[in-house]
Amino acid sequence: MTRRDAPIILTVKIPKGTFYLFYQSKEMLLFEVILEQHNLMDQKILDEISNIDKNDFTVEKLTEVIVHFYQLIDEIPVFKILNSDEIDTQSLSAAFRAIYFTTLHKDKIGEENFGKALYLLVYGLVNQLI
Repeated sequence: MTRRDAPIILTVKIPKGTFYLFYQSKEMLLFEVILEQHNLMDQKILDEISNIDKNDFTVEKLTEVIVHFYQLIDEIPVFKILNSDEIDTQSLSAAFRAIYFTTLHKDKIGEENFGKALYLLVYGLVNQLI
């Protein structure tokens, strides 16, 4: 365990190898979370811009819409989570351990469905974080 990955591994109480099944590094995990948030914000901005009436589509209106999203930075879920005590680390740790134990029963889940099932479990957990 390196000094860089130790806090994550210890917090979620999973074997180091399990973490690296999903992410090459903790930076890649953070990158994926931020990328997902970026994609969500892009979609929200595009939706908001699409809702601007053609007759009201001005530089001022477009600027207003975009500035509004930057003002919501404290409301973006990933930043709220990172800046608060909102996460129940024991439950999060238990959820990652449950996913780890799932990997031990690959044969019972079925080879043909295991990859997709594992992805859905991890996606669901990460989605709850966001």
